[in-house]
Amino acid sequence: MTSQTQFTPRNKQNLIGVMMARCDGERLGELVFLQLPKQEVIQGPLQVEALINQDQNISKDLTLWNQQGSQVLRSQMLTLPIDQTFLYVAPIYIQAAQARMPQLKKVALVRGSTLIYADTYEQALKLDPEVFEHRSTQGVLLQERSVEERAKFHYYLAKTYAKAGAVERALIYIRKAIEEGFKEKKKFEEDPEFSELRELPEFKQLMAMEARVL
Repeated sequence: MTSQTQFTPRNKQNLIGVMMARCDGERLGELVFLQLPKQEVIQGPLQVEALINQDQNISKDLTLWNQQGSQVLRSQMLTLPIDQTFLYVAPIYIQAAQARMPQLKKVALVRGSTLIYADTYEQALKLDPEVFEHRSTQGVLLQERSVEERAKFHYYLAKTYAKAGAVERALIYIRKAIEEGFKEKKKFEEDPEFSELRELPEFKQLMAMEARVL
C-alpha cells in the first residue's frame, strides 16, 4: 500500500484513522480504511514529525545540509499498520542545487517511543531487527485482518528480514506465512531475497510443509 491519507481530529494531532489504496495484484486500487477506537490515543504524523525533529542527531544533520547549498526535502510520511499500532516511515531527501533528482539521504522509523535513524531502510532494520515487533504503550487494536492478508503480510516480513540478513527472523515469518496458507509459496523458491536461505536445512523443511487450506 503506497497511497494513503491520515486523519486527525479538528484542533488535535492524534491519529484517528488512515485510508490506503492497495497496490497488490487483484486488489489494485481497492481502498482500505482503518478507524481507530475513540478511547485509544496514538500519536499522529505531526507529533511523530516533531519527535524526529527534536532528535539531536537528526536536527544537527538537517541544519548542516541546509547550510551547504542543498535543500532538505521531506516527503509524505508513511503510516504502516503493524499488529496493535503503527510504524511511521519518514524518508529524508537532499536536493542539490545542480541536481535534477533528489537523493535519499536518511530514513527515520518511529514505532511508539522507538526512533531509528539510518542511511537506508536495510540499515535501520539491522540497527533494530525487532522494529516490526515492538509493542507501543499507545497501542490500538486494528480491525482484524483475514488469514490470507496475514499470510501475505508475514511473507513480506520474511522477505524484509531475509534481505537484511536476519536469517532466524526470516525463517520464523516464512513458517508463519506457510502455516497461514500463503498461496504463492513458490515465491520463497524464486525471490532473490531468499537465495542465501535455500541451502539451509530449516528452509528445506519449511518448503516441505503443507500449507493451510484457506
